[in-house]
Formats: sequence, structure tokens, C-alpha cells
Amino acid sequence: MQLKNLIKTSKELSNTLKERFKEEIERKHGKGAADSVPFRQFMAEYMVNFPTANYDLAKETIEKLQELEGWLELYRLMFEDTMLIIGPAGIGKTHAICDIAFMRLERGLKSIVLFGEHFSGEEPWEQIKKLLGLPGSLSKEDILTALDVIGESSGYPVIIFIDALNETIPHHFWRSHLKSVLEDVKKYKWLKLCLSCRSTYLDIVLPDGLEISQIEHKGFEGVEFEASVEFFKYYQLPGPTIPLLQPEFSHPLFLKLFCETLKYRIENNEINKLFDELVPFSELVNYFLESKEDKISKNLNYNPNKKLVIKAISNIIEEMKIKRRRWLSWDEAEKICLKLWGYQERSKSLLENLIQENLLREDRMGNQDVILFAFDRLGDFLIALNFLNGINTIQELEKAFQPDGLLYFCIENFKENKGLLEALAVLVPEKFNKELSEVVSDEVRNLFISIIIESIRWRKPLSISKTTTQIVMEGLKDKELFFDTLEVLLSKSTHPKHPLNAEWFHQIASRFDMSSRDAWLLPFLHFSYEKKRGVRRLIEWSFKIDTQNVSPEVLDLWVTILGWFLSSSDRRVRDNATKAIVRLMEPYCSLWPEILNKFCDVDDEYILERLLASAYGSLVRSKDVNALKNTAEKVFEIYFKEQANVTTNIMIRDYGRLILEMALKEHVLTHNINPQNFRPPYKSKWPNHLPSDEDIKALEDSFKAHKNYRAVMQLIDSMQPEYTTLRGNWYGDFGRYIFQSTLDIWDTKGFTIQHLSNFAVKIIFEEIGYDINRHGSFDMYIISQYGPGRGRPSWAERIGKKYQWIVLYRLIGMVSDNFQPKKDSWRKPIHDFYSREIKDIDSTILIRKTFTSKNKSWWSPVEYDFERYKNISDAEWLNIHDFPDSSKMLIVKEPKTGKEYYVLLSFPEWSSRKEEEYPYR
Repeated sequence: MQLKNLIKTSKELSNTLKERFKEEIERKHGKGAADSVPFRQFMAEYMVNFPTANYDLAKETIEKLQELEGWLELYRLMFEDTMLIIGPAGIGKTHAICDIAFMRLERGLKSIVLFGEHFSGEEPWEQIKKLLGLPGSLSKEDILTALDVIGESSGYPVIIFIDALNETIPHHFWRSHLKSVLEDVKKYKWLKLCLSCRSTYLDIVLPDGLEISQIEHKGFEGVEFEASVEFFKYYQLPGPTIPLLQPEFSHPLFLKLFCETLKYRIENNEINKLFDELVPFSELVNYFLESKEDKISKNLNYNPNKKLVIKAISNIIEEMKIKRRRWLSWDEAEKICLKLWGYQERSKSLLENLIQENLLREDRMGNQDVILFAFDRLGDFLIALNFLNGINTIQELEKAFQPDGLLYFCIENFKENKGLLEALAVLVPEKFNKELSEVVSDEVRNLFISIIIESIRWRKPLSISKTTTQIVMEGLKDKELFFDTLEVLLSKSTHPKHPLNAEWFHQIASRFDMSSRDAWLLPFLHFSYEKKRGVRRLIEWSFKIDTQNVSPEVLDLWVTILGWFLSSSDRRVRDNATKAIVRLMEPYCSLWPEILNKFCDVDDEYILERLLASAYGSLVRSKDVNALKNTAEKVFEIYFKEQANVTTNIMIRDYGRLILEMALKEHVLTHNINPQNFRPPYKSKWPNHLPSDEDIKALEDSFKAHKNYRAVMQLIDSMQPEYTTLRGNWYGDFGRYIFQSTLDIWDTKGFTIQHLSNFAVKIIFEEIGYDINRHGSFDMYIISQYGPGRGRPSWAERIGKKYQWIVLYRLIGMVSDNFQPKKDSWRKPIHDFYSREIKDIDSTILIRKTFTSKNKSWWSPVEYDFERYKNISDAEWLNIHDFPDSSKMLIVKEPKTGKEYYVLLSFPEWSSRKEEEYPYR
């Protein structure tokens, strides 16, 4: 308690200091300076000044104190005798308890797992004794003492788990008994008690004033893919061969119901088409009801033809419609079920079986026990189906949404009935071939646009009409709906039979020129990846799915949508999408000619470059010479056949040429392709006149009045080489260390590096199409969020930076075509592959992160003995000339095969540092 109070006091003091430091910074440097990333980078990199140091230290102190609070709470929980897990229905509390008990069992530790539904009105320990099958003569103390001895003998406590306190009837049972149970357990050193309860029942289950540590269970949040894989394995289902991007798959109960339904279909030989196209929700509901009818009829031993489950659900919905609410009281639901099946005993009760099989769930609302559908979307669909069963014509449907109609209450209370409307948005087009927007009045039509778009995730492909497509286009043009609309399209992008799959998106995206398309696509790719939505999930699925089971049709669509990800200025998206394509295509390299042909007219060189890089990487990995032969033919046809029109982009040239050179080496290059026709020199034209500094200044000045002028200034600043005449020697890192460094090996005669920089800027604006109105806002966001300097994350690049890379690749091609390398340059290209030094990815390797290890490796065998000099001063150590023998680093031997390798490039490093140790050598 003393430490907790000390942390609280320290946080209050740190917060006070933080605010004082912030006021001081903003008084000196202007409002917003304290939290401005560009300001911080500028002061650190150019002024070598850190005005926010104290402010940052105060913030870091607060963060560390909060971490300490978390650790303190965790530490406290480790030594707590009792704990309560809370969370909504179906979130996974029971699974968590059972998993923990099983893991403890595997370690030889003892646990007892009990369930709230097995308790009734009798004293708890008497019931526990019966549940464990113990002799009636044993007292409570005998049981607890025996368990305590078992724990002491193992050196670890015995944990008694009681799951779902809310399922005990009567619910108030634990209000009378829980305190005494907790007190009983606390008397024994080697006993602990872990409980769980649905959040909505806490007020009725827990005694007033009870002090117990609570932990909230959040389901599969953050581990949705892994959860899906584990569930499919558990139910012995064939692995999915399309990405499951629907949000529902992150909910444990939905995933369970989904898998149970699929399992039922397997047993009835209906699984063949399942993973080629995700089963529509309406069909899923029907299959689910069939499977539950089958199972409950066996549990209760009645003829399944009686359809008691269907009748009970239908009657419950009818009662809900009469009551105008989404729930029934326990008594109301039980009365309906007893009319169909007269048994009240819990194990034979129809209502209890509907609850046990996750069709219905018991919950608490106000001061009464209520019955709801186990999963909200399931309930919405069943209620919507019930409404539509009584509507047979479009005229009747239109009337139902009029003020005196059956469904008008959905419009009156739109927000409250949004779930029901989402279900109707799926079912109405499937039954009537009409969208909801076509059967409601024009006054409320716009309310339904977002609901219709969202419904596409779970609809039958045949229900997608021209009207649906028009609504999707409306969504793409609406700033409020744009992102969610694209997320929906991503969820259907890999479905072969869906009208709005990746082929549809490809046709739409191809209509735009790069400049226009980048204005909407690049921000979406960045934010969707950052928020771990469709873009990231589609990429992650690419690395985890079993590619051997993916059909060529699905794979073609998958690579098509990933191909558009290659346009991203966010390096995380672009690099991961590149390697995702390599992995997917490795078993299907024969598809490369078709893929390359599909994108050949796309005007984005970022996409074309990385598609060729992916093709090269997958061909190297697959060793499929037939695919190599056909791909090489297509590459030549698209990129080299017309000599006068060979692209100037050096990356596209070199990746394309690598594929052709590999085909030549493997003796599969078509005889009518002459290597001289795809090898340099090429024939690009060089202009007679390059822009002057005045031209670029005039260009820049034309944007000065624009609110996003800084984005243009940042682009031009970034392009400046060393000793720039445009900025008074104020060079940009890209201009000096990449642009100038790369082009400096050529003798460009009278054209200086400043001329080339000016030429590049002109191309960016006039040819590539940088547009301050289209791109400025996003670029300003990137600058303000991550900064413009060296301190920004390497992946965070502007749209303008993308265009800087493209223009550099073009200029390398043009310069290499028209000038000779300098005679005194030691950096001469190898075999005229001029892109070698600026390649930023190895597409033949699927590793996505650089791993650093201090352990000795065979390719870097030389070590340095720091222990030898640990007792001398740093000054003495620096004067010792004992640098490791570099000759031993040049030839290394692989231990398994004994094969020798020459090391061409290596970055050996030796350090005495351990963890965060400082100082170190």
C-alpha cells in the first residue's frame, strides 16, 4: 500500500512538472512546439539542441510509473488467494479456465474445475464434496486440509476454479455464500480460488462490499488469425483457402458456431464448395439451425422431424415481435418451450438445451433474468427472416416500410434497430433482388447506404446487382464512407465468384492515372495497415496460409489485390506485400505471364518494379524452368521488344533483365530472343536544356499561398544535393546521400548535380504528377506525425517521396544511356546492372525482419575477447593495437557441408554491451 501511494504521489508530481515544462517550451517556441515531431527533429538534427528534454523526461517518468502500477498489480495478483475473471457472453472465459487447468496438469500441478450450473441451493462445500465424489463423512475442513497438503507436497498451490457463477440457479445463491467460501480458502496457504462471471450479472451474483481482484477477458483481440487456425484444427476442418476478413471471426462464440456448422456439413458431405466462396450468412444460419436440431433431438431423444428447435425459435421471435423488444423474460421463454416439450428437468429442458447449444443465452437486464439470442447477428438474422416470411411481393415489402407498415419501426428507431436492418440488407436482395434503398422513401434512402455496403460481406454473390455496384461507387466517392467501403471490398477481393472481387477493383483502379489514384489509395493503405485492418490482415494471411491448398483462381485474385498494395508509400505495406506475393506465387509461377500482362498498362512504376521483383524472387525459389521460360517471354514482350520504348526506370529494366538472364543461364530462353535486345545500352533521349534554379524557385513560389505549401517545400528541400545553389548549401539527405551519391559516378559533361536535381523536381511535378491539392494533406500528415528528418521511422514516406524514388530510377536509366561512368570512379556497375546499389529489398528471401544476434556464427567466425582487458581503463584499452585479424573473415566454412565461401560483404561488430548496460566498449 505504501508503494502504491508513493507511485500515486510521484505521478501527480510528474504531471505537474510536465505541464510546467510544456508551458515553458511553448512560451519560447510557439504553441504546439512541445508535441511537434518536426520541431523536435529539427532542433536535434540541425541545432543540436533538445528543448523538450525535460518535458519528455516527465512524460517518460509518468509512463514508467504507469508500467510500474501494472507490474505491481500483476505482482499482487500472483500472491492473491482469489481472482475473478469477467467479460461478456461467449468471450472465452470458460475456455481460458479449462486451458489453464490443462496446462497446469501437463506440468504435474493439481487443479479442480467446477461449473456454476452444477450448484443449487445447498451449502457450497457440501455440493463440492458431491461433485468430486468424496465420502459424505468428510467435513469441509477435511477436504480443504487434504487439498492444502497436495499443494504443499508439489510446491505449488492447488487452484479451485468455479466457472460461470451466473449460471447457478438461483442467481443470488453466491450473494449468500461467496464471502464464506473466499474466507475458507484464505485460511490455507497452498490453496487458491479462481472464479468467472458474466459482466452483466455482477450486481446480482457478488455480495455487497466484496473485495476481489477482477481481470477482464477480451477474447481474440489481436490474435484473430491464430485463433481461426486453432479452431479449424480442433474441429478437424480443412484449412481455409481464402482470407477470412469478416470482423465476426474475432469473436470466440461466432467462431465456435461457425466451425460447428461446418463440421456438420462435412459429416453430411456438403463441404466441397465451402472454401472456394465463403458461405453466405443466410445459408450459414440455415445450416446452423439444422445442426442444432439434429444435436438437440438426440440429446432429448425426439424425432428430428418434429422440428422443435425451429418451432421454439420461431415462437420466441413471434413473442418478441408482440412485445416489441429483443428479449423475453425467463418465464416467457420457458412457457413457449414447455408447450412444445413438457419436460422441466434441467437436463431434459428444451430451453436449457437451446442455451447449452448456444442458440440462446441467459442474461441479466434490470432486475430480471432474460433470454436473448446467443450471438447478436444470429438473432438479427432470425428475426429478419421471420419478418420476411410474411412478405411475398415487392409491393408488400415497400408497404412494410411505410409509416403504418410492419417494418417502419426500424426507420423510426434507426440506431436501435441497426442490427436488424443490417440483416434485412442481406436478406432482402437475396429474396427480392432489390436493395433496401429501392424499397424505402427517398427521404430516408441515404440512411441505408452504409448498411447496404456493409451487408456485402455476408451476401450471396448472385444478390449483387447493378444497383449494388452503383451504391458501392457512391460509397467510394463519399469521404465518410470511403474507408469502410474499401475495407468491405478487401473482404471479398479473393472470392472467385464474387462480382466485386479483386478483378472488379483492378478495373476501377486502372481507370485512374497514378497521380489521381495515389490521392485516395495510398492514405487508405497506410491507415488500414496502421489500424491492423484489412490491408494488414490480407498480408498476414499470405504468410500463414498453406499455399498448396489455394486454388489458382483464388491466388490470381489475391496477387491482383496485393499488386495494388505495391503502390504504397508506406514501406511496411509495400515490402510486406512484395514478399507476400513471392510466397503465394512460388508454387504457382506458371501464372506470372497472366499477372504481368494484367498490370502491363498500369502507369505506376512502383507497382511494375515490385511485380517484376516478386516474379524474379518466386522463380528463383521455385526452380520451375517451364514457368521461367514463359515468364521470360512475357517480360521481353512487354518491356524490351520495342527497343525505342524501353522504360527509363532502371529498377524495372534490371528486374526484367534478371528474369531474362536467368532464363538464358538455364537454357530455356526462346531462340528468337537475342540477349543484345534486352541488355544495355538502351536508347532514351536526353534533353538539350535542364531547368535552372530560377525555374524551380518560380515553381515553388507558385504554391506559397497554399495551406499545404510545406509539403512542396519539403519535397524540394529533400532533393537538394551537397553545395546546392538553390538552398544556400542546405542539402537534403535524400538529395545528398542517395540522389547525388548514385548519379555521381557518371560524367554528365556540362550538367551539374544541381541541374539533375532541378530536372528531377520538374519531372515530379510535370510528368509524374505531384499535386499539392491531391497529395498535400496526406504528406503534411506524415510530416506532422512522424517528422521530416532522420528521426522518423524508415517506413514512413510521403507520396512526394515515392515520386522522388521514381524520378531517381528514371534518371539513372537516362544518364546511363547517354553518359559514360567517370574514369576515376571505383563504384563501377557490375554487368551494367545500375540498380544494384540502390535495391532496397531481396525478393528471394521471405524473412521480413533483420535479426541481430551476439552469438558466434559460421559466416562471421572472428571474436574479440573483451574479458581479457576488463580490468584496465578505457584509455589504456584504446592504446592496445589488437584489432581482430580480418584475413580470417574473408574465407569461411559452412560446418554441416564443409563448403567454403568467400565473404564479399560483411558488417562485423564486437561489443561488450549486455542488455541496457552502459557504458560499454
